[in-house]
Amino acid sequence: MPLVLIVDEDKIVVNYLYALFKLSGYEVRLAFSASECLRFLEQFNPRDTDAVLLDGKIAEDMGAMVVSRIKQLNKETKILVVAINDNPRNIILEYGADDFVIKPVGGETLVSKINMLIQAKFNGK
Repeated sequence: MPLVLIVDEDKIVVNYLYALFKLSGYEVRLAFSASECLRFLEQFNPRDTDAVLLDGKIAEDMGAMVVSRIKQLNKETKILVVAINDNPRNIILEYGADDFVIKPVGGETLVSKINMLIQAKFNGK
């Protein structure tokens, strides 16, 4: 069962995505800040985390350093950033995010994008 870490400050969004990913067959972990995300990845084997679904505001904290740190811990972990606008796209992708989408975006679309990223990971792309 693939593991996705959902990182967002909005507890309502997190609870919705948690349920949606669980129903889609994922093991799900939650974090509500950049520091909590990194603490999770550092405490547990980072290789076990297949994907991180990361809120754009959190991704921008400290100049996208959270994205860079996730990739340092495990370059195979796929990162999908969901932001309110296109402004941070280039820097976040340069720091190592694998994909970037703009809100509003449906939960099913996020599950589909994470599925594609994980499939690419297992196919060696």
